Amino acid sequence: MGKSIVEPLDKIQNDRKFLQSVFDKIPGMIYVHDMVNDVNLYRSWSLKRILGYDESSVLNSGKGIRGLVHKEDEAIFRKAAADLLSAADNECVRFTYRLQHQDGTWLWFRSEEYVYERDKTGRPIKVLGYAVDLTTTINEQKVLDEENGASKLLIEAAQILSNPTYKYKKALKKLAKLVSLHLNVVCDISVLEPFSGIIRPEAIYYENQEVRKVIKGLFKTMVVKKGQGLVGSVIETGKEILINQVPDSMKHGPRRVDPRIVPTSLMYVPLKGSKEVLGSLNLTRLAGQEAFLAAEIEQIRRLGEYLSLFVENSLLHQQQITETALRKTAENQLAKDKKWAEFKLEISTLLA
Repeated sequence: MGKSIVEPLDKIQNDRKFLQSVFDKIPGMIYVHDMVNDVNLYRSWSLKRILGYDESSVLNSGKGIRGLVHKEDEAIFRKAAADLLSAADNECVRFTYRLQHQDGTWLWFRSEEYVYERDKTGRPIKVLGYAVDLTTTINEQKVLDEENGASKLLIEAAQILSNPTYKYKKALKKLAKLVSLHLNVVCDISVLEPFSGIIRPEAIYYENQEVRKVIKGLFKTMVVKKGQGLVGSVIETGKEILINQVPDSMKHGPRRVDPRIVPTSLMYVPLKGSKEVLGSLNLTRLAGQEAFLAAEIEQIRRLGEYLSLFVENSLLHQQQITETALRKTAENQLAKDKKWAEFKLEISTLLA
């Protein structure tokens, strides 16, 4: 009798160990949730393994788990619970959400849940679920999206700067608008006048028209020369300036005329010609906006290289046009002088 009882118990225990070892090797978490009492009856993963928390009765409860959900995803959780109440047998309810790790970071998960058991009235009372960690996949997709976004921006910038139908200033204005909208920045492209040393903002753009008007008005009241201010320093030294968290000491001065144009982050990139610095590509994020990301910083540097070539070629072309015009003027004057000299000689000969 004893042997017949022990063997089935041993078999049950061994089967449970086997199933547990299988579940623990599955990349996702299998769980059973009691909807009536709002507690987890079973979970294959340890929360410490994936989220860094020690197991506790609090984290075995639905309320405890929901306490880790990102606020922006709370509505997703509520909708999933509502969908389960009306779900048919074998109907899957899928939802994606974020849970906070013990170290404060956010991890992405996708859950698939089914009604596991119903009461006599047919109302769901237990849920069988499977959750998988998507954090690595989503982060990789974000990087890919950023790279694709960078490629798109650089391609569109190259198309603008290489378009033969766009004159110099029109191309700069179109580029400033493109960069501003893509990176959510105030974009200012400034070019140095070589003889006067004055730095002229050739193109300025920001999506908000009222803010753009304030910025343009500010530029009109300011005359900046090489070596003066951040832009003047960039053009004088040829070194970029990147300040991702602008200190309070830099938020005073002219920009205080309107709180909407106080900077939070800025990046000024020199436009380098073959012999000298020609100008500066200046991007500013205003109060309340995020700092520049590493991928964005690389985009801006590449844009600076494109723009440097364009500005130098345009200035050389303009210089050639000017020199040609001056040469023609000089030649015309020389021809007039020659004719006048010949005329005077003729008159002198006649009078003699």
